[in-house]
Amino acid sequence: MRAARRTIKRLTNRLLRRQQVIEGVIVEFEAPPEEIAAVQDVLASSGFQVAVKPLYPLTGGPPTELTWVLSVVLGVPLTAFFTALGTAAGTDAYGGLKVWVKRVRDARRPTPGPGEVRLHDPHTSMAIPAEIPDEAIDALREIDWSAVRGGHLIWVEEQRAWRDTRDLVE
Repeated sequence: MRAARRTIKRLTNRLLRRQQVIEGVIVEFEAPPEEIAAVQDVLASSGFQVAVKPLYPLTGGPPTELTWVLSVVLGVPLTAFFTALGTAAGTDAYGGLKVWVKRVRDARRPTPGPGEVRLHDPHTSMAIPAEIPDEAIDALREIDWSAVRGGHLIWVEEQRAWRDTRDLVE
């Protein structure tokens, strides 16, 4: 088991060196410059040198109660991004994600109201509410990532589970 983990980590590190982990980061048009700078600082301290651009329209589409959105376009699978965060935080992948989401939330805290971090890899996406409980991040460990490829994961609080929105369509 340890040998398999070492092999996966070595292959992930090789993949991360060859590909751009984060290809782009956008926030809503209304994001204050100081919050954009704070998010860039969070990204930089996690090892990602990427510009945060205010391009996301919160209005003009379906109604939303969100007051802020951080949308991250990845060049690697979600799990490789989690591993990179864990490496930067000196912890495992999901512990690193937990810390990172809290730091992003704190960077965006001056904007009152609910926010969301959206992660998009080349095949799969997920929405992480800013006020997500730790148990939700811990529950990501149990996901069969090959089964959700091509889907969109959301945390369903009432079910206390991650669900693929394809499964929620009636």
